[in-house]
Amino acid sequence: MGYYERLGVRPDASAAEIRTAYVRAARRWHPDIAGPAGAARMQQVNEAWAVLSDTRRRADYDRRRAAPRRPEPGPAFVADADGLVSEDVGGYRPAGGVRLLTTLPPLIVAAALASAVLAVVLRAPALAALAAAAFALAVACFLAAPLLVMGGARRTERSVR
Repeated sequence: MGYYERLGVRPDASAAEIRTAYVRAARRWHPDIAGPAGAARMQQVNEAWAVLSDTRRRADYDRRRAAPRRPEPGPAFVADADGLVSEDVGGYRPAGGVRLLTTLPPLIVAAALASAVLAVVLRAPALAALAAAAFALAVACFLAAPLLVMGGARRTERSVR
């Protein structure tokens, strides 16, 4: 709710009309009259009065109200049963390579954990080295996969244009 609506006046109201509306609203919503429920509303009325009673602040407020509003950004991607569907490029469905890049790192971590457990149980240093190498590969994949996916999305975006 804007400041004009809070006081119940039109945006082209004069300073005298705004003052009259403020006094009327203050008499109605003052906590001594309206009780605790009126305190929040009175705070809104005071905020509106603070801006609309000052000519410079009112002019700034009017300029901001008149400025075209930017559309609210929506989610860039929406998940569905098949994977990710991009709203920005008209229903683009990622290729199987993207799905592989996003599932490969957790699979490598699982394999590394299994190798580490087996290395401890079997007391096999070679298996422990394999587990360490798998963990290193998993970290590299976790770092590289998002960059590769973003690069692929950027290429697809360019080709759609």
